Amino acid sequence: VEKFVKSLTDLDSWATEALNSVPKEHRVLFTSHDAFGYFSRDYNVKFIGAALSDFNSQQDATADHIKEAAEAVKKSGAVAIFAENSNNSKSIKAVAAAAGVKAIIGDDALYGDSLGPVGSAGETYIGSIVHNVQTLVKAWDGKIPDLPESVKDALKK
Repeated sequence: VEKFVKSLTDLDSWATEALNSVPKEHRVLFTSHDAFGYFSRDYNVKFIGAALSDFNSQQDATADHIKEAAEAVKKSGAVAIFAENSNNSKSIKAVAAAAGVKAIIGDDALYGDSLGPVGSAGETYIGSIVHNVQTLVKAWDGKIPDLPESVKDALKK
């Protein structure tokens, strides 16, 4: 248990360092799920989830919804919008194109309210946090520090 707690503490410090490498005004998280509320609060990220709330994998967003979401993205100063594995990537790409920002989709999609399948980067809690932080920091042009040994060890299990 002590090793696991250490890996979580080190993961938190690593995530803080990585996210703090991004200017605060670029730390704008547009996604579709409120699962990122705690993450955003703890790591000083501006979270805007509602703008993409209807973009699920079963249906395409309407033209009006895409336009409305693109305006919200532009207004926020976001440089990217992030899909989750339950999002409709086609709609996310349409909003990103209309807003002139990057669309983070596919294998780079964030793990929000569930872990990923076995063998994926997000199959564990620690793996999902590492993946999400790396994806966000890369999209926001920050610097990703080396993972602490305790986190690397936890990922091997």
